[in-house]
Amino acid sequence: MKVIKELWYGNLKMCEREVPKDSPLRKSMNQASKAEEKLAETLNEEQRKMLESLLDKHLTLTADLECDAFTRGVRFGVRMMMEILGAEDGQNL
Repeated sequence: MKVIKELWYGNLKMCEREVPKDSPLRKSMNQASKAEEKLAETLNEEQRKMLESLLDKHLTLTADLECDAFTRGVRFGVRMMMEILGAEDGQNL
C-alpha cells in the first residue's frame, strides 16, 4: 500500500527521469533537435508555424502512446500477479 499512498500524495513522478549525457537516447534527442533547427532555418514564417504545429501534434501523439503502453504494462503485470496468486479462478482472494 505504500506505493499507492505515495502515488496519491504526488510523491511518485512516473514521467520524470534523468537522461544521462552519454546515453544513446540523449544523442538521438540532440540529433533530432539539430535537424529541427536546420529545417526551421530554411522555412518561411508560414512553414515554420506548420512545422511547429506538426511537432506539437507529434508530441501529443507520443505522450498518448506512452500512456497507453504504460497502462497496458500495468494491466499485464496485475494479470500476472493474479495468476501467480491463483486469483484467476477466484482462489486466494
